[in-house]
Amino acid sequence: MRPVNGPSRERDWLGYRWSAWMPLMAAHPLALAQLPDAPGIYRVRRSGAGGLLWVGPAEGGVRAAVERLSRQVHLPVPPYDDPAHPARRLWSLRRMGAAFEVSGADVPDPIAAAARARRTMVEGERRVSEEDVVSESNDLDIIGLERALWAAIAGRQEERIAGLLTDDFLYVSPAGIHDKGQTLQTFSETVLSWHTLDGFRVVRPTADSAVVTYHVIETVRPADRPDNAVQSGAFATSVWAQLEEGWRLVVHSEAADGQPANLGPA
Repeated sequence: MRPVNGPSRERDWLGYRWSAWMPLMAAHPLALAQLPDAPGIYRVRRSGAGGLLWVGPAEGGVRAAVERLSRQVHLPVPPYDDPAHPARRLWSLRRMGAAFEVSGADVPDPIAAAARARRTMVEGERRVSEEDVVSESNDLDIIGLERALWAAIAGRQEERIAGLLTDDFLYVSPAGIHDKGQTLQTFSETVLSWHTLDGFRVVRPTADSAVVTYHVIETVRPADRPDNAVQSGAFATSVWAQLEEGWRLVVHSEAADGQPANLGPA
């Protein structure tokens, strides 16, 4: 399976000259000197070459933005932050044991560059092919199947989504319990404009079943309201079963991670 977000970790991603990855907690002046002092964009990932958790603009300078983010993420209490910034979510993940790395690039139009980076991340998820799903099924790569399903949701590929769900599929959320038809209807009425999945754990009770848990941060908006995007986080659980036609999702549930919903990157 190829890493969906692989290119986004490279030093030349999107044609920009990115600084080397450095620990977010390294707020020492010598470490911060690796980052551009000029306006630009910065990206955050879990330590150890994980997928990107955040890409954002730094209109006041990349170095200043990262120094501020580092202080906020490592506070003993939840930070008060602008909803368009990731500090509170990263603070929550750090409380669960996560560590982060950051990299920045000097660009002339930070807001436009950050928007382009987010679109590229989403498109990268959408390019997960049908062959990937078949291969992942054969390899029992449940995490790969979960990512492929989210990619289909982001791409609004309703037939593909329906094909990965069992006929008696159930989605459990704070709003209630929804069957397959109701879930597909919800997907048709909303747009998943950005998401990141992290902290996967997989349990296989039997040879033909699997349970996967993880943390998701997603930005969702009504299909007819592009200006009404909301970002939220949740702890998700999916139950997969291997049937004659391959691996299919039986139950998916999400529980809010306790952080307030924010206006998210559209």
